[in-house]
Amino acid sequence: MMRRLNELLGFLLLGVCFLLTGCGSSGPAQNEVRVGAFIVAVYDVKGNVGGTVLGSGSNGSITATVKLTYSSSGKGFVEYPYKGMFTAKVKENQLNTLKPTSGMLQASNAFGPYKKENVTQLELQFDNNESSGAFLDGAPVELTINVDNAKGMLYLTRVENRVVVTNTKPVG
Repeated sequence: MMRRLNELLGFLLLGVCFLLTGCGSSGPAQNEVRVGAFIVAVYDVKGNVGGTVLGSGSNGSITATVKLTYSSSGKGFVEYPYKGMFTAKVKENQLNTLKPTSGMLQASNAFGPYKKENVTQLELQFDNNESSGAFLDGAPVELTINVDNAKGMLYLTRVENRVVVTNTKPVG
C-alpha cells in the first residue's frame, strides 16, 4: 500500500514539474534563433574594434563561430549558399560580411546526426568609425540570418570587455 502511494505521489510530482516547466523545451537558448528548418547558434564571439580593450585595428571587426542545426523531421537533403546568408548593421550602418562568402550549407536527416550540423566562421567588418564607435558606445550589431527566405535575427552587444549574443533586442 505504501509503495503504491509513493509511486502515485512520484507521478503527481512529475506531472506538476511538467506543468511548471513545459516538456523540457523552453525555446532557443539566448544565443540561438530559429530560421526556417534550422536552429542557428552564434558563439565564441570576439571583437577587434578601434584600439579598445577588445582589440586594435582600423575600424575593426567581429568574428564568431556559427552552428546551423537542421531541425526538420523530413528525410530530404537541402543545400543553400552561404553567400548573402549573413548581413549585419549597427544603427543604420551596414557591416561588411567577410566570412562566409562562399561554400554551401548542406543538411539532411537521412544520415542521422552526421549531416544535421554545419559549423562555419563568421567575420563582420565595421565600414567606418561611425559604426565601430556606435558599437563601442553600446549600440547592438543586428545580425540577420537568411536561409531560403526565412529570416532570423541575433544581437551582438559589447558588455565591458566582451561581446554578448542575444535573441532579444537590448533595451537602451
